Amino acid sequence: MRHTYAVLQLANGTDIYTVSKMLGKAKQTVYTLSRLGEIPSCRQGRKAYFYEDELLAWINNGKIKTAQEIKKNAERAIYWGTRHGRQHNTLS
Repeated sequence: MRHTYAVLQLANGTDIYTVSKMLGKAKQTVYTLSRLGEIPSCRQGRKAYFYEDELLAWINNGKIKTAQEIKKNAERAIYWGTRHGRQHNTLS
Protein backbone atom coordinates (compact mmCIF):
# COMPACT_ATOMS: atom_id res chain seq x y z
CA MET A 1 0.00 0.00 0.00
CA ARG A 2 1.53 3.28 -1.07
CA HIS A 3 0.89 6.43 0.96
CA THR A 4 0.71 9.78 -0.77
CA TYR A 5 0.91 13.01 1.18
CA ALA A 6 0.25 16.64 0.43
CA VAL A 7 2.88 19.06 1.66
CA LEU A 8 1.60 22.15 3.41
CA GLN A 9 3.72 25.28 3.35
CA LEU A 10 3.09 27.07 6.63
CA ALA A 11 3.54 30.77 7.27
CA ASN A 12 6.63 30.09 9.40
CA GLY A 13 8.25 28.06 6.59
CA THR A 14 7.91 24.61 8.13
CA ASP A 15 7.41 22.37 5.14
CA ILE A 16 8.54 18.78 4.72
CA TYR A 17 11.97 19.85 3.48
CA THR A 18 12.56 22.03 6.55
CA VAL A 19 11.32 19.28 8.88
CA SER A 20 13.57 16.69 7.26
CA LYS A 21 16.57 19.02 7.64
CA MET A 22 15.69 19.78 11.28
CA LEU A 23 15.52 16.09 12.12
CA GLY A 24 18.29 14.94 9.79
CA LYS A 25 15.93 12.37 8.26
CA ALA A 26 14.72 11.63 4.74
CA LYS A 27 11.31 13.00 3.72
CA GLN A 28 9.76 9.52 3.60
CA THR A 29 11.11 8.79 7.09
CA VAL A 30 9.50 11.98 8.39
CA TYR A 31 6.17 10.94 6.87
CA THR A 32 6.52 7.47 8.38
CA LEU A 33 7.32 8.91 11.82
CA SER A 34 4.30 11.19 11.49
CA ARG A 35 2.03 8.30 10.50
CA LEU A 36 3.26 6.26 13.48
CA GLY A 37 2.71 9.21 15.82
CA GLU A 38 6.36 9.39 16.84
CA ILE A 39 6.80 13.06 15.91
CA PRO A 40 4.32 15.87 16.52
CA SER A 41 2.14 16.51 13.52
CA CYS A 42 -1.47 17.12 12.70
CA ARG A 43 -2.98 14.86 10.10
CA GLN A 44 -6.17 15.35 8.16
CA GLY A 45 -6.72 12.55 5.71
CA ARG A 46 -3.51 12.15 3.74
CA LYS A 47 -2.20 15.62 4.57
CA ALA A 48 0.45 16.02 7.26
CA TYR A 49 0.87 19.39 8.95
CA PHE A 50 4.06 20.19 10.85
CA TYR A 51 4.42 23.12 13.24
CA GLU A 52 7.92 24.34 13.97
CA ASP A 53 7.31 25.25 17.63
CA GLU A 54 5.92 21.75 18.37
CA LEU A 55 8.85 20.07 16.61
CA LEU A 56 11.40 22.18 18.50
CA ALA A 57 9.69 21.40 21.82
CA TRP A 58 9.68 17.68 20.91
CA ILE A 59 13.38 17.79 20.08
CA ASN A 60 14.14 19.68 23.30
CA ASN A 61 12.19 17.16 25.44
CA GLY A 62 14.35 14.36 24.11
CA LYS A 63 17.62 16.02 25.07
CA ILE A 64 19.99 14.38 27.51
CA LYS A 65 19.92 15.99 30.95
CA THR A 66 23.03 17.64 32.28
CA ALA A 67 24.63 16.53 35.55
CA GLN A 68 23.31 19.71 37.20
CA GLU A 69 19.72 18.96 36.06
CA ILE A 70 19.96 15.38 37.33
CA LYS A 71 21.30 16.58 40.69
CA LYS A 72 18.52 19.18 41.03
CA ASN A 73 15.83 16.57 40.26
CA ALA A 74 17.36 14.13 42.76
CA GLU A 75 17.50 16.79 45.49
CA ARG A 76 13.87 17.70 44.82
CA ALA A 77 12.83 14.03 45.01
CA ILE A 78 14.72 13.56 48.29
CA TYR A 79 13.15 16.71 49.76
CA TRP A 80 9.62 15.64 48.81
CA GLY A 81 10.31 12.22 50.30
CA THR A 82 10.99 13.74 53.73
CA ARG A 83 8.35 14.42 56.35
CA HIS A 84 8.83 18.16 55.91
CA GLY A 85 8.30 17.90 52.14
CA ARG A 86 5.20 15.73 52.52
CA GLN A 87 3.67 18.18 55.03
CA HIS A 88 3.82 20.97 52.45
CA ASN A 89 2.25 18.71 49.84
CA THR A 90 -0.92 17.79 51.80
CA LEU A 91 -4.17 19.73 51.73
CA SER A 92 -5.32 21.20 55.03
